[in-house]
Amino acid sequence: MSKHSGLAASLSRRARESARRRRNRDLKVESLEPRLALATGLLSTLVQVHDQSGQNLLAPGATADIHEGQEVAASVSLKRKPNSDILVTFKSAAAALEAGVAPTTLLFTRDNWKVPQTVPLRSLQDNVLDNNQRVSVQMTTAVAKSPQSQAATKKIWIESIDSQILAPASPVTATYRGSAFGGGTKGAVVGNYDSVLKRGTAALTLTLPGVKNFINRKISFDYSLNLDNTVRVDQLNGIPASKVRFDLTHRVVGLEQGLFGTVTVFDPRLGQSATATISANAGVGIVTNGTTFTGGGFDGQGNAYSWEALGSSSTLPWNGVTFDLASPNQPNFIWANGQTIAVPQGQENVNVLNLAGAAVNGSQQNQKLTLTFTDGSTAVWTQSFSDWSSPQNYDQESIVQTQTYVNSASGVTSQRYNYVYGYSYAIPYGKALASVTLPDTANVRILDLQMSSSTAIFLEYNAFGIAAPGKNLPNSKGFNNKGQYYNSQLLGNEIAWAGATFPIGAVTGTSNNFVLAQGQVVSLPLGSYEWLYLAGAVNTGRADSHSQQFTLTFSDGSTAVWSQSMSWWYAPSNSNGGVFNGETIILMGDTVVNQVGGTPKDTNYVYGYAYQIPAGKTLVSITLPNNNYLGILGMAMV
Repeated sequence: MSKHSGLAASLSRRARESARRRRNRDLKVESLEPRLALATGLLSTLVQVHDQSGQNLLAPGATADIHEGQEVAASVSLKRKPNSDILVTFKSAAAALEAGVAPTTLLFTRDNWKVPQTVPLRSLQDNVLDNNQRVSVQMTTAVAKSPQSQAATKKIWIESIDSQILAPASPVTATYRGSAFGGGTKGAVVGNYDSVLKRGTAALTLTLPGVKNFINRKISFDYSLNLDNTVRVDQLNGIPASKVRFDLTHRVVGLEQGLFGTVTVFDPRLGQSATATISANAGVGIVTNGTTFTGGGFDGQGNAYSWEALGSSSTLPWNGVTFDLASPNQPNFIWANGQTIAVPQGQENVNVLNLAGAAVNGSQQNQKLTLTFTDGSTAVWTQSFSDWSSPQNYDQESIVQTQTYVNSASGVTSQRYNYVYGYSYAIPYGKALASVTLPDTANVRILDLQMSSSTAIFLEYNAFGIAAPGKNLPNSKGFNNKGQYYNSQLLGNEIAWAGATFPIGAVTGTSNNFVLAQGQVVSLPLGSYEWLYLAGAVNTGRADSHSQQFTLTFSDGSTAVWSQSMSWWYAPSNSNGGVFNGETIILMGDTVVNQVGGTPKDTNYVYGYAYQIPAGKTLVSITLPNNNYLGILGMAMV
């Protein structure tokens, strides 16, 4: 989908009249392609912002001009001086909309309450005849002193009026691979689809035991789409049209697109037929409670994630990363079949690739994902995936969310723990990712892929606790100050977790390479960040590792205390043998390095911790606890 370039937009009479009719209802911004008209002038009469006294604050008269290809700067201010600071946050309900709003938080104070601030609205020229598209935007208002208790969210609406312009899009085609299964059948489907012309080709290789002599039969066809995206076969090869019926729909599912439905082959001589289910490597893996389904579910054994247990939401947050979940009760995950997935382009400063998913039918170890960069170079990401019901704490794997029950194909709920895992890979410096090729392992299943931007924080190391095997080392050093070190061969140069990447201190002789907490102040890079991340552990299992106090200082001079319990590097230290609240295992090693360079077997961990920066605040520094038992390996901001 490309952006506009060219004409300016003006407030249309139709938009003004529509806005007056919708007063005291949801805001509707009409965006004409390619000529835009924004009904922002009545913003305040259609949505309300209140302070703690109940006074309405949002003022009328917002206006904006727009050029195609640029964002609309809709102006917003308050009409009364508030009693306390007010936050107004705008966020699109989903990514890659035809119309939407860039995530924006406005802070109104007693000093700037009548100074107009801008909300960037947009509508993209998509070159597709797809009729008008109406999308929602979340507007959350809150009193800054108590945003969680005071927050109120309502929807405003942006309607993108189709321009009826059809022009080449880039890319115009997408390839897909899939499977044919069910009723003893087996086979595969490959094809491509032109998103501009809405035409595609498909080639099937099918074995249908219910039809005589139908083994590895090759069938190909060209197709176009009806208005409801059902397939209309235009040209058929490999079988007479009288002997086959296609009931297929073209769908976009998360990271994939392709054909879903059935193909039925007839044998008129014997009066028999056989039907194969066609799927573009996608299945129904998330369903609402009480819903029956077919196709095997997420695990292929008739079990699926519960939509309600996942939060009844199309988004799944993982600290600073938000995964998009497809709607329930329809194909909403893909299984790995060696397919190549194009990565969204045009995002600035992205340097971490994040996947949400799990393995099924047992853990799937050492899977190879091929990453292709925009300069044509490639890299191989080797990643192990835990079974969705049994976490193994593999490197670069973390639990995004835990559910206590699954839904079965019969609509019955079964009590059983299951998990969604997150996986992160740090993009090499100077590289831009173009695509990801999944392994050819159907037991690896993916719910979503997202890119994120991470900024490393410079640390002044004051201790030596990471070492390479094979060299004599000081006995008075080590991560535990007793001659035991993290193995640098297991840590690597950096750790990626939850959308962030942590550079790890280098091993150069006996130089310091981690931070012992001694009350020092760490300066943080200035910018619009939402999360602060730490990677580390404590070197003791003693109770004084509980409730570590980190002091956070913001640009406005205010401070906050982040209280976080931290586990022993040799074992999670919570009373039940698990991690503390707010703590995640992000790396697990099976050996350490001792003072003579040996690598004795000792399980050890690196833990991750994340602090969400309050909306409207800019974090400038963090003061570490004064506790020599606490070690910090890396810090980052997202």
